[in-house]
Amino acid sequence: AERAKREKAEAIAKAAAEKEAAEKEKKRKEKEAKDAARAATREARTKLRDLIKVPELAEAIHVAQFTEFVALLHTDECVRLREDTEAKLGKGGAVQVLHDALLAKGLTPIKPEPEEDVSTTTGQEEQEISEDETDEARAARLKREEEERIAEAKRKEEQAVIAAKKAAEKAAEKAKREAEAEKKRAKEAAKEAAAVKKAEERARKEAEKAAQKAEELRLKEEENKRKQQEAAKAAVEAKKQAADEERQAKIRVQELEWQSKIFEEQRTAYMDSITDEDMLASVKKAVEIPGVEGALAALKKLNPEEEEKISRCALILREAGAKEIDLAFPAPPQLTVATALRNKMKKLRLRVRKCIAGVLADSYTAAKKVHPTYKAIVEGSVEAASDWKAPPTPAEILVLDEPSAAVVEEEAAAPVAEVAAPKKGKKKAAPKAEEEDLDAILADMGLQTQADDKKKKKKAKK
Repeated sequence: AERAKREKAEAIAKAAAEKEAAEKEKKRKEKEAKDAARAATREARTKLRDLIKVPELAEAIHVAQFTEFVALLHTDECVRLREDTEAKLGKGGAVQVLHDALLAKGLTPIKPEPEEDVSTTTGQEEQEISEDETDEARAARLKREEEERIAEAKRKEEQAVIAAKKAAEKAAEKAKREAEAEKKRAKEAAKEAAAVKKAEERARKEAEKAAQKAEELRLKEEENKRKQQEAAKAAVEAKKQAADEERQAKIRVQELEWQSKIFEEQRTAYMDSITDEDMLASVKKAVEIPGVEGALAALKKLNPEEEEKISRCALILREAGAKEIDLAFPAPPQLTVATALRNKMKKLRLRVRKCIAGVLADSYTAAKKVHPTYKAIVEGSVEAASDWKAPPTPAEILVLDEPSAAVVEEEAAAPVAEVAAPKKGKKKAAPKAEEEDLDAILADMGLQTQADDKKKKKKAKK
């Protein structure tokens, strides 16, 4: 029995020893695994920290901040970030990759100071010391340090602003005092200079007073003489201009007489030679011209007043080549036409306009847009009037009495001589000659003016 107990106790002790040995082996393996993991993490973090020694990254990454940031990363995160950064090196995006990683952990990238040492030895030592620090504690510490750093930077910035403000206020006050002193000195100097100038001015005025008075009298006499000469010259020019205007008026009267005569001769011969058949044939031919049919269709669609519509239609046909259609319009208003011819033209004009009304009664195919040649006519922008043009007036038709050169010189020199001669006494001014009325001259010659036409229209309306 004792042997059985002893064997049982030995078995239990052996089992306990085996279990203890197994536990120790397990802990050893776990420790080896942890040590390996820590070594891998330390190696990955070291490689990532060494990466910022590259000049491209050293100029943009704050070493201390980056060391604290790396302590927050796991092995796979370090490896992945290093691979992403190395892929961007030399392509301009490596710094942005690291900045994005900092921001993802809640850290604001800090620009490195010029004197900062890019060596990561201190960071490595701190990293080795803080390997056992938990991620939550490390993150809290980094956040607290970041907030303290921001607060310190803000405090320094506020102190710098206050110091700059005080310096600016002090400089402004000093500048103000200096400006006031300079202003005072300038005012005193100006006052003294003004007193000296005033005394000199008074002496100069008294010295020049007599000479100035004599000069004023001389200038006044010269001015009076100049005004008299200018008035005399203006009178001569006015007389010449009046004579020229009178001559031009007479020339215009003679031109209108000759143009009226030519119009009567041409229009009488033309009216005697044309027949209704010729006119109809010319109208039909004009309608066939490209663009005319579309213009007539547009005119009918626009549908102005009847007489206005006939006038525009006449303009379209005349533009298309039917020159006989010009008979649909009265003679040019500036011409004087004999009563018999005027009545004859009126009768023929009624026949022509009746023919045009017949043209408008037909149907025409509308075009997409009116031909440019006839568009202004359809819209009413072209004046409905005869296109008869007078030939140049022959020089021999214009017969005027030209004054001799001696008479012209004598009349021009007379006003100047009157100004130059001394005045012996006042004479009564000669009565002004009545200005010749151009309308009256035209009426005496049997020509009708536009003013007379307007008066007749007003009376007709009344």
